[in-house]
Amino acid sequence: MCPRIPLGEFWDSTQEYYIDASLNVATMPIDAIYCPSDQVVDFDQQTNWFGIFRGNYACNAGSVGVQGSRSVDISVLPDRAMGTSLIKNGGQPFVISTADEFEQKSLSDITDGTSSTLAFSECLQGEKGTSNTGIQNVQGLRGAPYHAGFCWFTTWVTPNSSTADINPDSDGCCVPTEMAPCFSATVVGGPATLAARSRHPGGINAAMLDGSVQFIDNEIEWSVWQAMGTSQGEEVVTTP
Repeated sequence: MCPRIPLGEFWDSTQEYYIDASLNVATMPIDAIYCPSDQVVDFDQQTNWFGIFRGNYACNAGSVGVQGSRSVDISVLPDRAMGTSLIKNGGQPFVISTADEFEQKSLSDITDGTSSTLAFSECLQGEKGTSNTGIQNVQGLRGAPYHAGFCWFTTWVTPNSSTADINPDSDGCCVPTEMAPCFSATVVGGPATLAARSRHPGGINAAMLDGSVQFIDNEIEWSVWQAMGTSQGEEVVTTP
């Protein structure tokens, strides 16, 4: 998203970020990735990761979820059990991994078609509060684009699901709210899954890989939402 935002100085500075881990970049807010429907939480600016800014748009990490605990060791699952069935990972356009070598993908890898595959969707920013295990003064990291544990969503559950999200990091990173319930994989176990969420009545906005934007109803069929999350799943589906 950043190359499309007219903030040349910011974009140039991000090229140095992954080299020297400068928090000067990670704490810089980008108005273009805030949604007016959500609140902008005034997080304490610290000289660590809890001072980084949060936004309202996350990248598509596929249809099944993420394995690993702590955000220093995560990767997308190859498949996931649902009852007696095994749901295969149909590919995702963005590789969520903290490995030294990041796999790059091109549009030619999106064999399901760019108009049928999700690129970005909405998420709710983390809030200040108390974690599920009673840790106080937590600053939730949901929506932090520079944090590998919170910059993505999956289509394992439908938008704005009442099913609690499972974040891959510690309980000190997640504050459960009515609209964004959450637990930590380090407490309840994985896999980790973050749903697409917003404060819009009835659904969420999502951008497809062809650049189009759609409003997705909360009541979308799970199988259709699953198919929209894959990039190489070979599903035949008409997007809403």
